[in-house]
Amino acid sequence: MMDETEVLELVHACFEANLHPGAEGLQNDGAWFRSKTGMRTVISTDAFAEEIDFKKGWGTAYQAGARAIKQNLSDLAAMGARPTGFTWSLNLSATWLGETERLKAFLQGAADTCAAHELPLMGGDLGFQEQGLSCHVTVLGETDGTGLPHHKASPGESLWLSSPLGESHLGLRLLVEAHEKGLLPDEPSFHSWCAELPPQEQKWVQRHVKGHHELVWGHRLNGIASACIDISDGLAKDLNTLCMASGVGANLFWDPLVDHLRLGNEGLAEQAVLHGGEDFALLFCVPKALERALAALNQEGLHALKIGEISASAGQMMLNRHDCTKRLQPRGWDALAQ
Repeated sequence: MMDETEVLELVHACFEANLHPGAEGLQNDGAWFRSKTGMRTVISTDAFAEEIDFKKGWGTAYQAGARAIKQNLSDLAAMGARPTGFTWSLNLSATWLGETERLKAFLQGAADTCAAHELPLMGGDLGFQEQGLSCHVTVLGETDGTGLPHHKASPGESLWLSSPLGESHLGLRLLVEAHEKGLLPDEPSFHSWCAELPPQEQKWVQRHVKGHHELVWGHRLNGIASACIDISDGLAKDLNTLCMASGVGANLFWDPLVDHLRLGNEGLAEQAVLHGGEDFALLFCVPKALERALAALNQEGLHALKIGEISASAGQMMLNRHDCTKRLQPRGWDALAQ
């Protein structure tokens, strides 16, 4: 079983090529950094825990480590920022301390994701817990624009998504069903089970276990989007957060939300797209005068999906589906629900 010194050495080895200069080789509990002149600093923190955000056999430890970072990159994207660095507290149980290769895979997944997006490790803390693994990540970013708030949406603006929704929820459903049948006790079992799924279902599962972020979209929306939020808790719930902050309502169009899924079960499609969560796509509002600027991003390979409009009916979200319109309830993931 590894001790604290050995774990610190393992963290240092995985992140050696991507340490922030101010971390001074992780010799301190904190780090120094100098913000660029004229830049706005963004700070966000998030938790990632075994049995809540991932389970053994639901993907790989490497993918879990990558997801821990990606969901924090999504927070930066939603605020229109580029990464500067991060700190984390990493809490490990005796099980993880005794499985060196699994812990190394988790750390390497996190380290490779950080390296790919120029997010250096600035420092952190190690702790012990009775069961599982958990980490709390505090990520820093900068933007030379005004940033993307929740509270500046206005009636008449169009509503857009940076990528389609629902696949992560559908992948999670498949994982839960397989787990309940005892098919996913470990990583080899996951690989065998996943290989036997139809291609579309494999895609859903991989979307969930690999995680996602829209970092490229985020800073490109500065000066175009008036308001933005990432879809982590479900479209209905996150849209409600944006509407309540801005004192507006919204009208959503059903067909563009579900056409990509091609599901015969409309109830399942509604749950996945409207309430599923963990897609980490960006939901953003664009004034009519700036829609041409948004269209110009197509030249960069960024293709947004128009899904509705902002209305003046404060707090009222309406879903327009076929020949009927209904009030959309802000249901989604609740981190404190038992």
